[in-house]
Amino acid sequence: MKTLIVEKTASGGFTMGRAFVVNRNNLSADTYRIESKDADTEIAKYQKAVREATAQLEELAKTSDIFAAHFEMVQDPALYAGVTDKITSESQNAQLALENTTAEFAAIFDSMEDEYMKERGADVRDVRDRLMRSLKGITQNVLEGIHDKVILVAEDLSPSDTSNINLDFVLGFATELGGVTSHVSIIARNLELPALVGVKGLMEEVKSDDFLILDASNGKVILDPDEETIQKYKALEEEYRKHKKELEALSSLPATTLDGKTVKVYANVGNLEDVKKAVHRGIEGIGLFRSEFLYM
Repeated sequence: MKTLIVEKTASGGFTMGRAFVVNRNNLSADTYRIESKDADTEIAKYQKAVREATAQLEELAKTSDIFAAHFEMVQDPALYAGVTDKITSESQNAQLALENTTAEFAAIFDSMEDEYMKERGADVRDVRDRLMRSLKGITQNVLEGIHDKVILVAEDLSPSDTSNINLDFVLGFATELGGVTSHVSIIARNLELPALVGVKGLMEEVKSDDFLILDASNGKVILDPDEETIQKYKALEEEYRKHKKELEALSSLPATTLDGKTVKVYANVGNLEDVKKAVHRGIEGIGLFRSEFLYM
């Protein structure tokens, strides 16, 4: 039995089960330089990748604000100009031009002080990966092997990753990278699933089918637990579930303090699904509408 201590709890709770470790395709760009006569060919490759990515995102964008932003981003004139300029002026092949241009875009978000906006660099990298898969002719979905309930373990998870998962099979999330405002953190909170992010050494320690306990209330990942620990956490999981039901039963009551002062409780929302959940929990209004994606 081994325990990894985690500093960032993205979504609280307890769960246990087998790990499904996400092993990604190699999406590093080819680094060869091109001759000037080949520039048009490389631009045509990139244009084809944009068309394919746009077609993929068009359907996803109908039900997701995140993918609506990706849909706009993949067609962004500034992105297109950056890639094609590197092809024509710097003799970079299409893959390398895409990698370098998106690195510049992502760096803008990475340098921001606001934690939520900083995490949006991950969206730029997700768009890059979608385009890169097209340029490399990669069609395999690395998450297609999930057919049973598992704890999803990955270096990080992008919006495109989670769109390919049947979330009914996910017991919880653990990632080596990411923060509490990352996409996987938001997904986990919306689904009320346990999630730990920024777990140092996770990918080195955990293999697919390892049995894990995810203690997202106390910041622990327990590998290969003994029977005593399993029974302890089964009891904690049941206690946590009962406590949540008790709180849900109280959610429709007015938020009144012991001295008789009633306050209004508003929700932070980013889409219609967030609004529906807020109404279900008795929230009285919207305190913050996350409009960032409208300007990306």
